[in-house]
Amino acid sequence: MGSIREGLRALARSADAQILCEVEFEGVRERSPHFVRASIRGAGLAGYRTRLPADAFKLMLPAAGSGSVTLPTRGADGLPSWPDGVEPPVARAFTVREYDADASRIVFDVAIHPNGLAMTWLRHAVPGDVVGLAGIRHDFAVGDVDHHLVIADASALPAAATIIESFGKGTDATVFLQVESEADRVDIPTQEGIQIEWVVSPPCRGDGTPLERAVRATPRPEGRIQAWIAAEAGVVRTLRSFVRDHWGVHRDDLHAVAYWKSGRTNTETDVDAARRYTQAMADGLDLSDPVVVQELEFA
Repeated sequence: MGSIREGLRALARSADAQILCEVEFEGVRERSPHFVRASIRGAGLAGYRTRLPADAFKLMLPAAGSGSVTLPTRGADGLPSWPDGVEPPVARAFTVREYDADASRIVFDVAIHPNGLAMTWLRHAVPGDVVGLAGIRHDFAVGDVDHHLVIADASALPAAATIIESFGKGTDATVFLQVESEADRVDIPTQEGIQIEWVVSPPCRGDGTPLERAVRATPRPEGRIQAWIAAEAGVVRTLRSFVRDHWGVHRDDLHAVAYWKSGRTNTETDVDAARRYTQAMADGLDLSDPVVVQELEFA
């Protein structure tokens, strides 16, 4: 595989693991001061055949934080729709932390935001409660490169962990991980060739953050670099430009994702994204191309 761009485009065009199903809540436990770990299961997850690092899905949760949900149908444009008079659930995105194919079980981590929808749902959920799941979005592939660069804030920590776990022996990588406390430094494997720098700070937003400063202070690794960046939108925009302009990372070797946007709710961000993608489809753009998607997101 030549580049992460080629790999992700091929996966998107294959329509691998396109799932829309009901899942049952199994349980939740504390993981660290700012994360809990939850599990869900459902027969519809049998379609999840190719598990890759940083795989993402969306749970469709009741808007009130408890109760049942109605699954949508997909229109010709690929977007979900609900019958008239049915209140749509609210979608929240998560990373597959573990997957047990035999049990059709997904384990995922949830950042603790006490008044957030996901935590409200988890406080009320009991084993057997049913919600919807839509996915799976593949967000990482390995290109033919000499060095990997992984940059993630706390919101992307679960995804970064799965990427680091996937690196084989002999992989050279530089990793920057932002967390809010030393106690959140859990579940990240270490091995020879992988340099991890932890940035302990409040959530990073926009320009000039501790996460950005840590990256800028690091000498450029030698050779061809693949960069994977996931954090707040303003942080990602700045670091995306930096690694392209100063480290010479080719756009085919760069995958950047905004996991959240300062000043916007996740629901507002999803509405904005749906509007952009609908217009992009009308314009005939190739939304299987991750570079096209990034240009839409960070234009």
